[in-house]
Amino acid sequence: MSKFEPIKKGFDPRKSSTGGGNAFFKLGAGDTADVVILSGANDILSCEQCAIWIDDPDVMSPVWVYTGGDDPSNELGIPRGYRAYIAILHDGEPKIWSLSKTVHNQLLDISDAGALEPGAMVRVKRTGAGLKTRYSVVPRGKSKDVEDVDVPDILEALGPLTSEGVWDMLTERLGMTREDVIARYGKKKKSRTELAEEEDDSLDEIDADDIDI
Repeated sequence: MSKFEPIKKGFDPRKSSTGGGNAFFKLGAGDTADVVILSGANDILSCEQCAIWIDDPDVMSPVWVYTGGDDPSNELGIPRGYRAYIAILHDGEPKIWSLSKTVHNQLLDISDAGALEPGAMVRVKRTGAGLKTRYSVVPRGKSKDVEDVDVPDILEALGPLTSEGVWDMLTERLGMTREDVIARYGKKKKSRTELAEEEDDSLDEIDADDIDI
């Protein structure tokens, strides 16, 4: 039996039906930005992510990488969604861009056309909000020298990559025991049909502080 890999490097979602102190790139509805790619398509990290949404503004909503069969989300009945991450330069600042599967596919299409080498500039436009959020990504045909740019550590920013590490994060973040977390946030597991109908952009509304574990 192969070991589960929480993080995949260079994964191509077009070929599959499944899916720390660094700032995260975020656009508001209707915003457009030019960003510089800091790594090639083969260096994009992808994973499945889970979240417990907290309404209290003083509590950071726990968001974590799915860690396999013993992940807390399995016991809690929480669905997971596809995310990918790439390092970029925006307004002169190195940042991490959190991608839905749709945007990841757009970047891979650009890469297939030979326009996504490190230093390549792309224009990103966001429309809508929540589950209706959509992004369009277009190459600018320009490039920038990024040889001396410090590339953000994406793995560090994504937090714990073991089930025990996730449980420790959840109990600390929520101020509860494991049993209390299950009792408070456990949900009925959704059917395959329900999960298939969910948008892969459902995590686009996560605030940067919610992801920066």
